[in-house]
Amino acid sequence: MKMRTLPLSTSINLNFKCFILIGLSLIISHEILAQSFEIKSEKIKVQPSKVFDLKSNIKLIEKDSLMKMLRDFVKTSRPSRLVGTDGHSKAQDFILKAIEEADPNKKNQRYVDTFNPDVDYAKKMYWDDFNRQIKPAYKPGDENYKKWLEFTKSTTSFIESKKSFKGKNIIWEKKGRTKPNTILVIGAHYDTIVHNAKTLLINEDALMPGANDNGSGVVIGLSLVELLSKIDLPITVKIVFFDWGELGFLGSKAFVNKYKKEFMDKNYLGLINLDMLGHDSKFLDKTKKYGNMKVYIRRPGSEGYLDDRKLARRIIDLGDQVSPSVNFEVGATHFNNSDNISFWNEGLSALTMTGDWENDFNKERYHSSDDFVETININTFYRAYQYIVGSVMGMAFEITR
Repeated sequence: MKMRTLPLSTSINLNFKCFILIGLSLIISHEILAQSFEIKSEKIKVQPSKVFDLKSNIKLIEKDSLMKMLRDFVKTSRPSRLVGTDGHSKAQDFILKAIEEADPNKKNQRYVDTFNPDVDYAKKMYWDDFNRQIKPAYKPGDENYKKWLEFTKSTTSFIESKKSFKGKNIIWEKKGRTKPNTILVIGAHYDTIVHNAKTLLINEDALMPGANDNGSGVVIGLSLVELLSKIDLPITVKIVFFDWGELGFLGSKAFVNKYKKEFMDKNYLGLINLDMLGHDSKFLDKTKKYGNMKVYIRRPGSEGYLDDRKLARRIIDLGDQVSPSVNFEVGATHFNNSDNISFWNEGLSALTMTGDWENDFNKERYHSSDDFVETININTFYRAYQYIVGSVMGMAFEITR
């Protein structure tokens, strides 16, 4: 795995230059944290009634603006958003500041849920995966068995070492004007992780830009805050930036534990989980096409499948109208690689919108130091933004055409 370092100055005025550079970096950091999409509120249709209105609203955030927010997020939180690092804290500050800039009058709720990570649950999850998937497939002397055993031991030990770091789920909530008890949740995890490509062990000292995983989901979540804060939402929407997503989905687990009763007592529509929405290739894609993405739900016949499918169909029906250049296809595979799993475990409807893991999964950059902004497919990322944001607004206002 490549390691990157910054060049050192050789000037005789090194101390003075360092002082200047530190000052400049603080100014730059402040400027980055103060960024927003800066859309003009007077142009937004506060009560969209047709697909044309949805298209008009989502165009207020341009492609360059979306990419700038992604670059700023990755830059501000470098070198890593691994739980417990300085970059992890900076990512939290960035998200909070972006929400403040999008909703400066604080008409809606913004809060941070601090939680104690359930590390015992996470460790059990990894050992259950090993016992269910690896033990039946390989003999103890097999190299794959040894590799996955060491991975499981190392990962659970690493999780244990991080248990003193409290998690922080960042939540923006807008109460519905006419149907406040109807609730839609949008989620995206903001932490990162990198594994050694050969050993699979966590490399906590590695560069972790996490542009696709999951800066892409975070930025689309922030774009929703920007737009929804300015329209008259009939239903209640909670946009959640999950912590501890890469270490057992413990942020979403804590969120579900806290709000499950509220969801059960009200008209809960489901979770739309946003994860890895910037990768799209033609060369790597088995179908040799651009624009292939997925909406993952539970398997047919399983409890909750029909609710997941209903939510997925609603998103796709609207998304296909507002952004037809990208194709989100339903994958009923019981996808267990993202925060949707925390909701399913508690019997709550959820789905994950992401890339096509079966046909176009970029294993070279997944959980690696090479997940740079420059590797994002800008056109697909922007179309995914249009698709998702248009769908959410359309669902909220019950738009069909």
